[in-house]
Amino acid sequence: MKTIRKYIGMRTIKTAVAVALCFIIYELRGRQGIPFYSALTAIWCIRPDLNNSKDMAIQRTLGTAIGAAFGLVMLLVERYFSPGLDEVTGYLLSSAMLIPIISTTVILKKKDVSYFSCVVFLSITINHLTDANPLVFVWNRVCETMIGIIIAMLVNSARLPYRKNQDTLYVSGLDKVLLSNNDKISDFSIWELNRMMDEGIHFTIATMRSPASLITPLKDLHIKLPIIAMGGTVLFSMKENAYLKTIPIPYPVVRQLTAFLDRAGVHYFINSILEDSHFIYYGEMKNDAEKANYMKKKTSPYRNYLRGFPKEDEAVVYLTLLLKKETAKSLMQSLQEQEFYGKIRLVSHPSNAYPEYSYLKIYSADSGRKVMVDYLKKQVNVKECLIFSKIQEADDILTGSCSADEVVRTLKKSYEPVFWSRK
Repeated sequence: MKTIRKYIGMRTIKTAVAVALCFIIYELRGRQGIPFYSALTAIWCIRPDLNNSKDMAIQRTLGTAIGAAFGLVMLLVERYFSPGLDEVTGYLLSSAMLIPIISTTVILKKKDVSYFSCVVFLSITINHLTDANPLVFVWNRVCETMIGIIIAMLVNSARLPYRKNQDTLYVSGLDKVLLSNNDKISDFSIWELNRMMDEGIHFTIATMRSPASLITPLKDLHIKLPIIAMGGTVLFSMKENAYLKTIPIPYPVVRQLTAFLDRAGVHYFINSILEDSHFIYYGEMKNDAEKANYMKKKTSPYRNYLRGFPKEDEAVVYLTLLLKKETAKSLMQSLQEQEFYGKIRLVSHPSNAYPEYSYLKIYSADSGRKVMVDYLKKQVNVKECLIFSKIQEADDILTGSCSADEVVRTLKKSYEPVFWSRK
């Protein structure tokens, strides 16, 4: 049953229902008109997103109006000025009429309706030019289109009665949770997440990434809440392009930490926030991996690389090191023996781009995803939190074997259960 539901979604069911209603309307009208056109319009206008469905309905309406208008002109010309027009001449004249039709859509700045206009026009002139009363077909063609649009909009806006769970903060990881291997979010996930966010769901993202690397993958999402980024050290507003909260490493600890790293002979990048800008300080790089990584990332307009050391008024949120795996492991052990260790938090993970290397990131001990989640819960005035993650932490919903769409479906079931389900 789950496999069937995976391939037969609500859009599929709504499409079948809309087409069936088109045929029922045809029967109720005493079989007047041509239900094929209303059914075709309904299929075109049923979309996963209601706003997108409205756009398709407008396209179809305008395209039909333009095509029908030119078709009517063609019929009047044939009827009153060129009666008995032979078939070949009719074909050539119909072809020539496509030029003013397409030009009209360009003048109106509605190029996307050119196809519909041409289809409607040709369906009138090619198939019905010699009818006893071709004007009847033009009228029916317009009526059928409007019937299909109305039915599609009614069916597409109809939903089962759901309860909205406004008492929970929903937090999702990004890599291998919402993002696919090509660093993109599926169309289904975008549509569903945007619909729920537009309806008021408390939803955000928690990621190790910096805001600079979130601009592209999240550009189509209507995220209203600030994002938990940089491993739980900042809250970043995509809408305002601003850092709303930072948890920096105390500056004296930064001095102690960097002095230790200098003695260890390793290079590090210092990430700081100053007036909503992300600065990355660096020194003499030691290996090819960090040089290549630097060359790749420095082209971003959202990252500011500076050679040197941050000033005391800057919020140093974390340090990044890219080291051979053995070196990273040994350095972590040495850091754990230092007197300032209780004031920092260490996170290490292998590099996908450089297989022999690992990232070592150093944060404030006071920072973390849980800290930012608790802060956000107070901001939106909720007590519960549901977190989707690829790595099990606390009561997270583990998503290791799930696709991004399955994650969104699970989130959707929690946010808007049907009204008869148990709370």
